[in-house]
Amino acid sequence: MLKVAKFFFIFLFFLGCSKPERKLSLSSQQDSIVFYIEKSYEYIDSTSLFQNYIQKAEKFNSEREFDSLYFVNNYNISFSYHNAGFNKKFKEIIENNLQIAFNIGDSLNIARSYAQLGNYYSFESKRDSAVLYYQLAEKNFFKLRNNFAIG
Repeated sequence: MLKVAKFFFIFLFFLGCSKPERKLSLSSQQDSIVFYIEKSYEYIDSTSLFQNYIQKAEKFNSEREFDSLYFVNNYNISFSYHNAGFNKKFKEIIENNLQIAFNIGDSLNIARSYAQLGNYYSFESKRDSAVLYYQLAEKNFFKLRNNFAIG
């Protein structure tokens, strides 16, 4: 009996010594995302520092659930890329948002993604594609009765 108790306490000791994996709370995670996005703007002229900060924001956001803040963060991250001159990355993030929005049936973010793709094609001076995506956005905002976004 004494051996079993001794073994049990040794087992508990080693179990207690193992380093638990730490996960950030949602608010800490969100604070980190906002921090790294803001830092990326400070270093927009330094490609390596900009990418370092914005990639950290992307990493933290990729660990989130697909909630409204996930999409808002992704839009903000994509705008950072656009402002730094990385329009292809801007488009990639928006297309990812669109795919996720379709998969989870999020009509609002489907419409927003279409509008942002319209912006991308407008930046690239591809007006026919821009108009197509703006029309898709308009139709989806109309279904949502979001007159403000339609305008």
